[in-house]
Amino acid sequence: MKLQSFIQVNNLNADFVFDIFIASCGYEPRASFLAQQGLKAQKQIVLAFEDNQEDEDRIHNDQIFEKLGFEFIKMKGSEYRSIFSLFESFIKDHTSIELSILIDYSSMTRMWYGAIVYFLTHLESSGKKIHLYLSYSVSTPGPPPEVETETLNFHPIDLYCQLSLPTKPTALIAGLGYEKKRIFGLREYFDAEALFLFYTDGNPFTKDVLKKNEEVLKSVKEENIFPYTLTDLNHMKMLLQDLCEDLKNDFRVIIAPCGPKPFTLLSFVIASQMPNIDVWRISAGDDENQVVKSKASGKLIIAELIFEDAK
Repeated sequence: MKLQSFIQVNNLNADFVFDIFIASCGYEPRASFLAQQGLKAQKQIVLAFEDNQEDEDRIHNDQIFEKLGFEFIKMKGSEYRSIFSLFESFIKDHTSIELSILIDYSSMTRMWYGAIVYFLTHLESSGKKIHLYLSYSVSTPGPPPEVETETLNFHPIDLYCQLSLPTKPTALIAGLGYEKKRIFGLREYFDAEALFLFYTDGNPFTKDVLKKNEEVLKSVKEENIFPYTLTDLNHMKMLLQDLCEDLKNDFRVIIAPCGPKPFTLLSFVIASQMPNIDVWRISAGDDENQVVKSKASGKLIIAELIFEDAK
């Protein structure tokens, strides 16, 4: 299918009935926030993590989703083929030629919401027009980790990585988070010739992120640094897409979205439209086992993607 449009919407209509609402259930308190806002859907599914089932917040989230009538599908965080099967069956079995799908990706793994974008982009023909609403619940401000990870692992994200050997120099586009070692480690790992940094500006996290990454920010040219507003998806997408367009002919382009999930989502959207853009993830080694239990601030960031069969 072809992505016909990408827009940011201000809110979700409480009177509208979605064809399907897919959420996720884990240990984050914000996982059940959107589900409790009184939205209507003909079908409600929650992707439930196979681990952390004994966590107190996880149990509470399970109880909320069960009370609201969600159908549970237990999955591993790295699994995506079950998502393909879910979407394939839903689209095939639904009789309407225009579908509305609501996704709360606030507590989903990169693999889950990346698989959703990939599936719709690569679906050859459905005979339908699909409105995909991707909603992110912004978390309340929290302190940065006290201990920075010493061991990092770098992985290509399945579905968003070319398997052929690179024939061009590497340009690395990284979203800044709290850990500066991730960026230095990535640059060294890829022997990146060019480094471009994105960070969220004007929110409670900005000061800590800039302080943590002061050294790496000083190591790149000012024109290679892109501040963006987390709540302005359209501008964020324009910055990232224009940069990828400028780089793709001369570089092997790798995006490492270490920052917030909306930046990761846009990385997937852009990479799905440009086949030569890779997306990689950075995970902590065995020396870190820190759980961040993000709470909902009440603010939602919502994107509407419209897919139709390519003509």
